[in-house]
Amino acid sequence: MNRYAIYYLPEPGTTLAEFGNRWVGRDPWSSEGFATELPEALSPELYRRAIETPSRYGFHGTLKPPFYLAESHREPDLSAAVEELAAGHTSFHLPPLQLAKLAGFLALIPSSTSTEIGNLANKSVIDLDRFRAAAAPKEIARRRAGGLSPRQEEYLLTWGYPYVLVEFRFHLTLTGRLEETELALLQDTLEVLTVELCRRPLPIEAITLCRQRNNNSPFEAI
Repeated sequence: MNRYAIYYLPEPGTTLAEFGNRWVGRDPWSSEGFATELPEALSPELYRRAIETPSRYGFHGTLKPPFYLAESHREPDLSAAVEELAAGHTSFHLPPLQLAKLAGFLALIPSSTSTEIGNLANKSVIDLDRFRAAAAPKEIARRRAGGLSPRQEEYLLTWGYPYVLVEFRFHLTLTGRLEETELALLQDTLEVLTVELCRRPLPIEAITLCRQRNNNSPFEAI
């Protein structure tokens, strides 16, 4: 069964897109695979485990988290609504990115707060929620297993995901969750690889509807 998400994907052909796609080993627009040339300090085994999850989702920033489509809607309906949402916003710039550790994984995040990206994510979550099928009990239980605050629990039950609205933090994921010692090694490597990407503001000029055809397939840009 298809699953959908609304993502920010870096503009194809830009330095950020080229880096991100090569790091996670895949281009979400073409599903072309890449062989990454690893620094000597990084073992192939650690790299493989680091990108296992990011590779499935592609190099992206989440605006509306993955969801199954409600039975009353079809993909063309969702696509038209995403186009309408995008048409209601103007482009803007995020503050320069920085590498950060978030809850056991590494990501690129804005170096200061951006109300524009928060507003865009909130609109994506709220305005498109009519397309989302209710989260299955198994999914709710999985989310609860990590421990949730009362507000996160409320968001999980209302929006199908605990880290939206006030809990939202825009980020471009680079690794899955790993041990602290592994993250430290990866952070040293990624600091060098991303330094040039973090020097200037990031233009946000488009949002992308993505599809995952089944649990074992990658998310692809529609």
